[in-house]
Amino acid sequence: APCVTVADDALAGVGLPFPFDIEGTPKRRVEFLTAGRVGEAVTDLATAAGLGAPSTGHAHIAREESPLAIPANLVMTPGTTPDEELVAGVERGVYVQRFWYTRVVDPGRTTITGVSRDGCFLIENGRITRPVAGKRFTESVFGLLSRVDAVGGTLATQPLMNVWNGAATAPALRVRGFRFGPRP
Repeated sequence: APCVTVADDALAGVGLPFPFDIEGTPKRRVEFLTAGRVGEAVTDLATAAGLGAPSTGHAHIAREESPLAIPANLVMTPGTTPDEELVAGVERGVYVQRFWYTRVVDPGRTTITGVSRDGCFLIENGRITRPVAGKRFTESVFGLLSRVDAVGGTLATQPLMNVWNGAATAPALRVRGFRFGPRP
């Protein structure tokens, strides 16, 4: 969606920034999505050499293997929609406080699965009406980001569980067509 910009930015002043990678290369901002358009990828020395470009400073060791290029400080640009207006724009939907136990199902299609957790509420006619039980979801990240129609203005940060010193920082989103339950 045009309202979505996502980058890996260790210099943003949010998250758990570290200014250089394990190869000693300074990190630089790498925009993955700019106003909904796909940008560039992170690199380490090996992948950068293969591309004939300088490293973006994203070498990371995962499970005592050789370095891999991994984003570690994901930041989504906040929007201007107040949180109460995000809810007010929904006729019938679910307000999800947090997702939990997310796992990659298909990296090529950016499909993940997980469950909602810690505060799910039914939204009816633009108002939060009652709590609902958490549910499982399976969703394409790019598909979800293409359906964002409003972005909140307040950022929240969560540590990345499988990335040393990694964090994801994002505002609240209003997404049309998000489905809970198994995919058909």
